[in-house]
This record gives sequence, C-alpha cells and structure tokens, in this order.
Amino acid sequence: MTTDTAADGILSVNQIVAIEALNSESSANESSADLTASSRCAEYSQAGFLAYLPGAFVAMRGSPANAFETATAITIWQAYEATTRPSKVPQYQVVSSHTGGGKTLAATALIAYLSNTSRAKCAFLTETVAEVETAYRRLIKLVPASKVAPDLGSRQMRGSIRGAAEGARG
Repeated sequence: MTTDTAADGILSVNQIVAIEALNSESSANESSADLTASSRCAEYSQAGFLAYLPGAFVAMRGSPANAFETATAITIWQAYEATTRPSKVPQYQVVSSHTGGGKTLAATALIAYLSNTSRAKCAFLTETVAEVETAYRRLIKLVPASKVAPDLGSRQMRGSIRGAAEGARG
C-alpha cells in the first residue's frame, strides 16, 4: 500500500495529512464578510473550494473541518463536478457518510462558494421546516441574506412558511 496516491476517490495518507495542515492554517476569526469577499476573488476550482472550506466551517459552527469532514467535502465537490459534465442520462450522485460526517455543512459551504465565485443558483432541499430554518441560518453566515432567500420578506412567502409550519405541527 502506498501513501502517495489514491484511486477511485479514496484519499491517501499524504492527502489527509495535507488536509489537516490546510485546516490548521485557517483563521478562527474569519468573518462572513471576509469569506464572501475572499471567495469572490477566488478561482472557481476544487483548490479554491478547499481554501474556502475551513473558514466556512468556522463561520457556521466555530471550528474548522477535520480531516474526515474535509474528505467528505472533497467527495461532495467531485459529485457536483460529475453532475456538470454533459450526459444523455440524468446524473445523480450519492455521497454516503455517517451522521456527523460533515455532509450538510460541506454542501452548505459548496452552495455558498458557488454563489460567491460563479454566481450559480442552488437549491437546498430539506424534509422539514425546522431544517429549512437551520439551513438558512448557516447560509446567511456565508452569503448575504438577500441572496439566500430574496423573497423571504414578502407577505406571501411568510404566509407559505407559516402555513407549512402549522401543517407540520397539526
């Protein structure tokens, strides 16, 4: 077994060590405004996303991604990239990891990164209204609220959300 290379999306020991070094260099004081400004200038690439990731995790939860969560984020980036390739067959990518493996935080960071670097429009699908609120609270730490849910202030949207919340309780 070699520690220098990895195949089929599996990270090598050296790659994991490099991820740990990248995460340890992250500043725990990076603000949402700094993240937004720095990602706008960043190159749209996996390397740019990985440079953005530690600060995004800090903004969302107060600590950078660990090596496993960063590996999960790399897998999510690769799944996203796979869906952008031309294909005659609809592309679906599954990213499987245990609870707490960083899938949701990495997906949230990817949405923010894409929004800030390539102006991509993204949707974050959840099962419950409570999960919508959690996703919204995380995203506004990385992206201006006006870009996350520009119509949230409308009376009709507030009524829809309130109705959904009441329906979930009833």
